Amino acid sequence: MSDPVRPVLAGTDGSAASMLAVAWAAARADRLGRPLTVACVTGPGPRPLPAAGIVAEARALARSVAPGL
Repeated sequence: MSDPVRPVLAGTDGSAASMLAVAWAAARADRLGRPLTVACVTGPGPRPLPAAGIVAEARALARSVAPGL
């Protein structure tokens, strides 16, 4: 049986710190030749952001760090 390629996983809530994690994970995935999976978690707060917008921002950031992803 072949070993499946495991993706690098980054979680984001749209915060600056979580976007740094996305950038790090994108660089790591690129170095390892693995896909990147971005998971978005939002919750109650003063102004929760729509998950689709957070994911789009995270994808753009990941592609700017590692265009080949």
